[in-house]
Amino acid sequence: MGSDVEQAVRHIERPENVRWVSIDLSDPYKRFVSDYFPNASIVADKFHVLRLLSAALMKYRKQAEGGKNTAYLRNLLLKPGYQVLDYWKPRLHEWLKKHPTLQEVCWAKERLSRFYRIRSVAQAARELTRLTDSLCLSRIPELRTLRATLKKWRSVILNYWTSRQTNARVEGFNRNGQSPRSGRSP
Repeated sequence: MGSDVEQAVRHIERPENVRWVSIDLSDPYKRFVSDYFPNASIVADKFHVLRLLSAALMKYRKQAEGGKNTAYLRNLLLKPGYQVLDYWKPRLHEWLKKHPTLQEVCWAKERLSRFYRIRSVAQAARELTRLTDSLCLSRIPELRTLRATLKKWRSVILNYWTSRQTNARVEGFNRNGQSPRSGRSP
């Protein structure tokens, strides 16, 4: 990992002046950032935190559908609740009542989504504690893993409210096959 990442950031003339670095939830990246940017605070990328439950949502959706693959349901489950059209909300609610495991995973996804709409770091810290405390009661393995991940990365996740940094720009360049420095393909 080191040589590619080192080459990508080599152009930074004074790495000791970098204040914030946004990363996915990866221990090797965290170690690299700590070593290469000694004065930087690390921020857990919001997108990567929010998608922690995507695989579990799809797993339990497929189980609940019993082999049917409905794209509209997939899209509804992946959207934050505030983006679901009023027409679909009662239907989704009724369907989820029939599938309690999926309903619990959706509940956790919504809590995580609302968590990122909090305005202050103090409120976010309280909500993160409430969320991890409530997740300890779950019997769903993915929710117990989510709890452990949120606890492990707590301070790095909470740094978002101080910095408001994400790695969306870099992800956009990666998705389009371009180098963030030049705007051209590598």
